[in-house]
Amino acid sequence: RRASLTALARYGTADEVAATVAHLAGPGGAYITRQRHLLGRRLRGLSGAGRYESMAWLLLGVAGLLEVVWALALKDAQGFTRLGPSLVAITAAMASFGLLGAALRTVPTGVAYVAWVGIGAVGVTLAGILLLGETPAPRSCCAPA
Repeated sequence: RRASLTALARYGTADEVAATVAHLAGPGGAYITRQRHLLGRRLRGLSGAGRYESMAWLLLGVAGLLEVVWALALKDAQGFTRLGPSLVAITAAMASFGLLGAALRTVPTGVAYVAWVGIGAVGVTLAGILLLGETPAPRSCCAPA
């Protein structure tokens, strides 16, 4: 059903689509005309600023997770003396910055940066405790806050 609404959205505005369908439906067009308002809402829900903002937040979340990946790989790289983890750290950092930049097209800078850093800080702290066996000290648990 969502795919058919997306296809309808490509062929014009909600009013144009509803008017065309009502014209083609003939006597049954009265029902379709009554549904025009509902159809318009659905089509506007699939396109417009809301969809782009949701995608920006998704990109920002992935960028934050990649920040966790590059921080953990950087620790494993041992000062860039190990090639594999070093390449993972550099690649994940570049991807993280790229996704952050893409999200900044829609999300305000301050909000995006705080979310990105917050996801990374909390993620690295939890990964250090859960995966690396680091002891949860009060200062490390309070640092992300």
